[in-house]
This record gives sequence, C-alpha cells and structure tokens, in this order.
Amino acid sequence: FPILVVHVLYFEVADLKDYVQVLKVEVAELKDDVQVLKVDVAYLKIDVAYLKDGLQSANDHLHQFRLCQENLILPRLTTIEACYTGTYSRYKCYCDKMDSVLTDVELLKETVSLHSEKFQKLA
Repeated sequence: FPILVVHVLYFEVADLKDYVQVLKVEVAELKDDVQVLKVDVAYLKIDVAYLKDGLQSANDHLHQFRLCQENLILPRLTTIEACYTGTYSRYKCYCDKMDSVLTDVELLKETVSLHSEKFQKLA
C-alpha cells in the first residue's frame, strides 16, 4: 500500500512538473506579449505627443485668426455696413421723387426739341 501511494504521488508530481513546464512556456509567451505591448505603448506615447503639438499649433493659428477677425475684419465690415446702410437710406428717401424727376426730364426733352425746331425755322 505505501509503495502504491509513492507511485501515485510520483506520477502526480510528474504531471505537476509537466503542467509547471507548460505554465512556464505560457508565462514566457505572456512576457513576450507584454514586451510588444510596451513597445506599442511607447509608440502611442510618441504619437500622442505629436498630436498634442499639432493641436497646440492649430490652437495658436485659431487664436491668431480670431484676433485678426476681431481687430481687422469685423471693424472693416462694420464700416462697410455703415456706408452701405447710409447710402441706402439716402437713396430710399429719393426713390419716390425719382419718378417725378424722370417725368420732368422727358418734359424737358420735348420742350428742348420743340424749341430747337422753332429756332431752326427762325434761322
């Protein structure tokens, strides 16, 4: 009976050694995978730093654009708008009078034409 137990224990220890060997191989593979992940993370950190620099540059350009818009473009647009609305208001006031002016011009043309004919006959 005790020899049988020793044999059983021997086989169980042998099985455990095989299992530990398999675990060692799997741990080695995991270590390799972790090493690959570390390299990938290092590349990702570089990419993130590059993106941060690009984002900062874009933010700087956006800030410059906003300053240009605020200090140059908007004041000019305001000036253009003021000129346009002022001109529009002046012409709007004379819009009703324009029909009368056109009628007066036509009448003047006819009068000048008639007077020209009369002067031609007198000459």
